Amino acid sequence: MILTGSIIVLLLVSVFTLIEFSKRSVVRANFLDNFDQVENNATQHVATLRVGTLRIGRTTVVAFSIMFTILASTVLYKKLGYQADVSFVEALQTGELDTNQSTEYLIYRTKRYNHYSDWFYLAEHYFATAQYGLAISTYRTALERSPTDGDVKDRVQILNGYAQAAYMFSERQITNDLVDIVEQILILDPKNSSALGFTGIIAYEAGEIFTAFSKWAYALRFSSLGQERLTLLKTINQAQKVTQANKMPHDDSSVQMLDTTHIVYLNLAIPEDVALTQDTVFLVYAKVDELPYPISIQKVPLHDAQGTIILTNMDYMIEGKTLADFSNVDIFVRMSTKHDQKASSGRIVGELLNISTQAQKKFRVNVVL
Repeated sequence: MILTGSIIVLLLVSVFTLIEFSKRSVVRANFLDNFDQVENNATQHVATLRVGTLRIGRTTVVAFSIMFTILASTVLYKKLGYQADVSFVEALQTGELDTNQSTEYLIYRTKRYNHYSDWFYLAEHYFATAQYGLAISTYRTALERSPTDGDVKDRVQILNGYAQAAYMFSERQITNDLVDIVEQILILDPKNSSALGFTGIIAYEAGEIFTAFSKWAYALRFSSLGQERLTLLKTINQAQKVTQANKMPHDDSSVQMLDTTHIVYLNLAIPEDVALTQDTVFLVYAKVDELPYPISIQKVPLHDAQGTIILTNMDYMIEGKTLADFSNVDIFVRMSTKHDQKASSGRIVGELLNISTQAQKKFRVNVVL
């Protein structure tokens, strides 16, 4: 900080020197205009020597000032970090950004700003590159720096990453740290699907089969992320097979609660030439003629609409009949915005009639806008 301040002061001095020189140059020009009027040759000769000496001295000062200004500006540019920002953006735009550059840049931001969001992004980077030990310590730092009276969503997001890193670092073993992190998440967000998924794993490892499947059921119900739902379904499938193969004691209703044989996988084919706003929301649901309401429904924001949309028997709108009770359903897609009070009021932009709930394949729904 002291070095940066000194550079700024010297840079200002150099600039003022250049300004002062410019002013004096004007005076000197006026002097030279009148120089021809000097009548005495000796006086003229002395004046010439003085002007020449003065010119050399001022030229030296100006040259030094210009050189120092350029040098100081470069040092200050690097010192303040703008070079790192510019280099990172350029590498990102040209596709030449590698893992080391990303790491260096994210570390630089934590040192420069020391903001919890920068520590969080660095932790996410460590997690993505399978450096789970570093990810754990960095998530902790992000958590320590995040305001306790700030946005709950931010703390939950940090804790979610922290839990994932702790689970992977322990090679998918349940640890006291993981249990503690999950409890913290659920205090802040009782419907957090990621934490509920972990509570299912914790319960299953403890032999509490009914509790495990119940937690997974709720995790599936509260999750809208395609990849997370796929992971949950995979976990549930494996647990069901192990439970039945090993004849583990369980309540049949707990396993039936998560019927994985009746699932509808969908992909929305959205026209590429249509510009949609980021607040666009798609309401995707399954319906049968005999019921006036959807039996399975998902609200999908635009950024998730390009992925796989999954409808399960846990995605009911009204408790009662579910996908597990029907072999065929009709699929409808409505489009609205986040600001609409009722997403169901949006217009229908896609439909697929009489599809099997047990096909175990992806169906394509053409969206007509």
